[in-house]
Amino acid sequence: MHCFYCEGLKLDSSIVSLNKIESQHLFKTLRARNGDKVELINGRGVFAHAEVAEGKQLKIINTFEQLQHSQKLMLFLSPPKKNKMDILLRQCAELGVNEIVLIITENSVSIPHKANMVEKWQQNLIEGCKQSKNAFLPQISLPIKFKELFENSDDFDFSNNIDAYFGAIHGQKSVSIVNNLKNYAVGWFVGPEGGFTSDEELVLEQNNIKPLRIGNYVMRVETAVVAGCALLININS
Repeated sequence: MHCFYCEGLKLDSSIVSLNKIESQHLFKTLRARNGDKVELINGRGVFAHAEVAEGKQLKIINTFEQLQHSQKLMLFLSPPKKNKMDILLRQCAELGVNEIVLIITENSVSIPHKANMVEKWQQNLIEGCKQSKNAFLPQISLPIKFKELFENSDDFDFSNNIDAYFGAIHGQKSVSIVNNLKNYAVGWFVGPEGGFTSDEELVLEQNNIKPLRIGNYVMRVETAVVAGCALLININS
């Protein structure tokens, strides 16, 4: 059964309509007819079964709140080039990443700055949520500079609120994470293709972000994102 994103969906909804993009997919591409069954997500945890009704509307059959993973997963990522970024965002939604914080580092290869990029990124995240039937749309915004992460402790408190890790590839002693996640939120730092600089790695460790080895070899950005996120979100399951 096809799944669609419906931002206006609520637990008590009876009739809803899709936005332009989703409506075109359902009615022009898939040529849906009255009575056809679909699934809906609203990006905030509500999932529904519905059927196509008159006037390109959807009649809700039932709704429920989808259970969210007990561990909040935050990805801190130096964004790769466009094609890789598009795929990564869909994978993040499939994995259940809650928030993606884009950071600009010394070796960053892509520095997005246009406001409409967020809308494009969100569409990729929506596609990943629809494919995986994840009713929680990850948060994302324009990138911030690496040093800004550590200037506002209210947003990112790596000492008391977030257990955070980065890939140990330069000889750092890897920590053990078995039964070691103490906070509700867990963070995974992935640098650019050239990696974090030694100075940046020092800053990470000084801010209680620990080195973690997840493989024996140097990984591509997209491999490190998926491997690290999959490991961290399931460690206490």
